[in-house]
Amino acid sequence: MTSLHRGRLFALSSTFALGVAAQFAPVQQAAAEVPAARIVREPPAALLRGAPAAAGKSGPSLMAATPLKARPQASSVGNEVFYDLAIRYVDGKIYNPDTDSDDAVRLRAFQGEASDPLIPYVGPKVELWPGETFRLTLRNQLPKDDPSCKPRDEHNGPHCFNSTNMHTHGLWVSPSGNSDNVLLKIDPGVDFQYEYNVPADHPAGTFWYHPHLHGATALQVASGMAGPLIIRGDRLPQARDDGSLIPGDLDTLLTAPNGEAFRERVLVFQQIAYTCRDQDGNIKKDADGKWLCDKGDVGGIESYEGQFGITPTGGTQWNASSRRTAINGLVEPYVVGARAGSVERWRFIHAGVRDSIRLSFRKLDAAQASAAPGKGRKAREQFIQQACTGATPRCSSPAIARTC
Repeated sequence: MTSLHRGRLFALSSTFALGVAAQFAPVQQAAAEVPAARIVREPPAALLRGAPAAAGKSGPSLMAATPLKARPQASSVGNEVFYDLAIRYVDGKIYNPDTDSDDAVRLRAFQGEASDPLIPYVGPKVELWPGETFRLTLRNQLPKDDPSCKPRDEHNGPHCFNSTNMHTHGLWVSPSGNSDNVLLKIDPGVDFQYEYNVPADHPAGTFWYHPHLHGATALQVASGMAGPLIIRGDRLPQARDDGSLIPGDLDTLLTAPNGEAFRERVLVFQQIAYTCRDQDGNIKKDADGKWLCDKGDVGGIESYEGQFGITPTGGTQWNASSRRTAINGLVEPYVVGARAGSVERWRFIHAGVRDSIRLSFRKLDAAQASAAPGKGRKAREQFIQQACTGATPRCSSPAIARTC
């Protein structure tokens, strides 16, 4: 659900929140009302390199982060692009709406040349053309001393949290060898190069990547180890000789009359299930059972116990925790610069492992325009019921729009 409050459009729910600083006034004015740390940032674009130079020649320069311009599709078949991606522990902060403060955390994360220190818990955005070969060198820089590794007879239980691999969601590529092979295991201290041969007829679309090592998948993805993978395309539909149609790419339709592509936003939904534990290893909780971090604590994800699965009453540990679904690594953030009446392309990626997401946009009751939601799940749910009618917005002008 979303509502407009003092020039800002924002969404609220018990586990998911998104805000839009709508451009009813100048963008600078709308953005100025929101702390910079609470504004949604695009996942950093992976800076892909060309093939290594031959002996005696200088190496390739960094390729532009916008492959649509840097690597035209006409020359992409057979083209190779390279990228290095490290996995290491990263210290950061995650906003806690219940306390209106940041919790310190230390989590496993993807780190590339283009990593953004303000959003360390979302992977870089990789953009490819059909026909390209993507060579990804995964560098596991997690500690070799991993107490979670178990004997082989416990293979089907949680284990080896510092070992990893890489899996792509939705790509038409080989699942074997050094391609999209979830049976590979990359131990700490090991560098491994993956090879993804994207077919020349691969459709344009929104995909994503994450670790998929048996015994550690949920723990690593719940740490924020996920990133967007975009396949671009500029192919128009073509008629075959028999009268049938070769479909074109969706990208060719999502353009303005002048041919320019609509503004894009990539929104990766994540459920980062960090906890703080006491000296006995128990999760700290308040009187209502919500996960709690005291001042000086550092949250983390080092165990499946109590952080994943079902509660004794039949609910999920995630819902009982009062943690929220993050967007590009930020909890209850705002999107700035949206303009009433304009068209944008929003790419939604559900990279969470703890809960489904029911996304909706509702109209705010004009009488509630000055209201603000309180803290906590119940206060937000009550605000939604009272302030949002759910009706389709009808705006006579951007200046008085109340679009959710």
